[in-house]
Amino acid sequence: MDERARRQQIEAYTRQLREGNPLMEDFVKERSSVNSKAYQARDLAEEALANEVMKNTSVPVPGKGSSRSKTEDFYNRILNETHPEISPDVQIRDLGDYEGEYQNGRIKVNKDMVQKQGLLKSLSGVLHEGGHQFDDKMLDFHGSDDVKYKDLVQNAPAKKLITEVDPAEAYELMSKGHHAKIPNLREGSFGLGGLKSMLKTGTFRAVPLIGTALGAAAALESGDVMAAVPGLDQAESVGESAESEKMGLAEHDARVSYDKSQARRDALRKMGK
Repeated sequence: MDERARRQQIEAYTRQLREGNPLMEDFVKERSSVNSKAYQARDLAEEALANEVMKNTSVPVPGKGSSRSKTEDFYNRILNETHPEISPDVQIRDLGDYEGEYQNGRIKVNKDMVQKQGLLKSLSGVLHEGGHQFDDKMLDFHGSDDVKYKDLVQNAPAKKLITEVDPAEAYELMSKGHHAKIPNLREGSFGLGGLKSMLKTGTFRAVPLIGTALGAAAALESGDVMAAVPGLDQAESVGESAESEKMGLAEHDARVSYDKSQARRDALRKMGK
């Protein structure tokens, strides 16, 4: 699927979600495994979130032939706008099969993904890893490294075959504990939870986005953004464990502490300038 067709699919799903329908069966490859469909659902939600961020940013978009450093600066400025507390350090690197990673205050994004898969895909990866950095720095939350198929098997809704679980619901069940759950801002997986919040409130983390985004919107519509970079409804499980409940309470306490923190007040004051 080319980038223009993908954006059309993203917009179609976003309209559907805005109307209250989070199901994704119609947006994934029909002859795929349950696991593959779940990951397709994740990608769609995260790219849709990136698309909404692009509509609400004033950060200039790098065009054809942009240098690696200029592209990295674009990612960093986006994260500075959406997550002003984390001091992001995004680097484009060869990561093999990994799309991105966050470790020790540094975000890496896969060079091949940046070069070959377009702006929304690469930005969605940067936002995903930025979410991990925010969880780490601001909430002291260190999510599970793996998204587990076994969690889907164990927690699928009663009386439903695994193959009957919608891909969006499947990924929600598989990804519990991968990112922090932030009440009223990011509930569920990073992508779908954040997208729901973004459509409802204009933010998916804590500080509302700003900017007219006219340049970004025009660049997206042209279809040639990042063409060449040189050198390069949430599902709940049936019966959560005591450990999950404990984790939820810890996340809530961390959220309350952050809401009262000097860092948040400073961020809000900065955004109000």
